[in-house]
Amino acid sequence: MSDAEFVQIERRRNFTEDEFWQMIIALDARKWTNLLPPQLPLEDLPTKRTKSFVTPPDAPIPDCLTCGACCTFLFVVGVTATDDAPPENIWNVTDESGETIIDSYLQRDAETLFCTALETTADGKTPCGIYERRPQTCRKFEAGSDKCHALRRIYGFEPFLTVDEMLAAQQILKMKESNAISPDTIRDAKIVRQAETENFEIVAEMQNGVKKTIHAFDPQRESWRQFQFSGATFADVRRMFESENATEIDSVLS
Repeated sequence: MSDAEFVQIERRRNFTEDEFWQMIIALDARKWTNLLPPQLPLEDLPTKRTKSFVTPPDAPIPDCLTCGACCTFLFVVGVTATDDAPPENIWNVTDESGETIIDSYLQRDAETLFCTALETTADGKTPCGIYERRPQTCRKFEAGSDKCHALRRIYGFEPFLTVDEMLAAQQILKMKESNAISPDTIRDAKIVRQAETENFEIVAEMQNGVKKTIHAFDPQRESWRQFQFSGATFADVRRMFESENATEIDSVLS
């Protein structure tokens, strides 16, 4: 995808799912041009300090408002329907009809590829321009977590781990991999329109490939996004529905 093509795409607000992911895959490949290689698989590193196994508990916590590593690296930052992020910072992903929003994400800048909410100051700092209105996805990513420090190393903000530190972390990752993922963990989820009504269903694909309808809802009463369910367990989903006073919870969660 050329810069000119992305500039045209970046001006849009809505995309079908296929269009969106084709764009993200192309842009994600471009961002690695000037980055250092990660020492550990980023997808396996926790975003919570309490779950960190690489970073020492007494390690200094980076200042979120002057860093920007996660804001520049993470291309897919979900926004729920109840988040207060400004509409001008959001891309909406629709179903094939183009009418139903099934996911929402923070936009990327056409020139820098950074999150459009990220600002650059004269002294080179990169504060978030919507920090008080940032979505829950951002709030759940904690400064000082293992993934935070790993991203800072990729950008050269911190020195690499020593060989001993990296080997110790790899051993812990191997132990984690040996633990089977819970069978009630959702791999992916789709929001689909019910053929006979104006309502929608959330269809979850489980780790074993089995698909289950976990919830049916009236879009006038509830609003969900697909990304909210990926990686969640049935217990997580039940809490989500209960917190939103959702009704008609499918018996599969009972």
